Amino acid sequence: MRAEIWELDFYSRPVLDENGKKLWELLVCDRSRTKEFSKFCPPQTVNSEWIASQLQELVASWGTAPQKVRFYRPAMHNMLNRGCKLADLTPLPSRRLYALPQWLAERMTLSIRWSCPLSCYCCAGMHQGCSLGVTARTRQPQHDNKRVISVSR
Repeated sequence: MRAEIWELDFYSRPVLDENGKKLWELLVCDRSRTKEFSKFCPPQTVNSEWIASQLQELVASWGTAPQKVRFYRPAMHNMLNRGCKLADLTPLPSRRLYALPQWLAERMTLSIRWSCPLSCYCCAGMHQGCSLGVTARTRQPQHDNKRVISVSR
């Protein structure tokens, strides 16, 4: 039997709370993605203790602790490392993540396809008044009846 390994990501989303601050999101999944967890974190509670409490709740709800917890964002290394240790889990900074990047890509695709009323690529599906209007599928510029909008990507 393979040892269970969780993959974790914690990052700020382009979603604002009622005070105009970016919300953070914790994502955790196992390698087969049979278990997935997503939770927003208010900006004033972004710290390793919050991460540890969420991981402890996950261990309790999923009924088993992983052998390792992998994560890859270098900017979040210290916070995630400390959060895992506070939750009595073994942190493993690694780029060998398989399920999490696939999950993030699926979420981005769904976000672009369904959340953005203009189906634009430039705002990553979180349309906040951008004027580029580049379609997600083709990345081709849209016409606005007056001029062709050019996009350099």
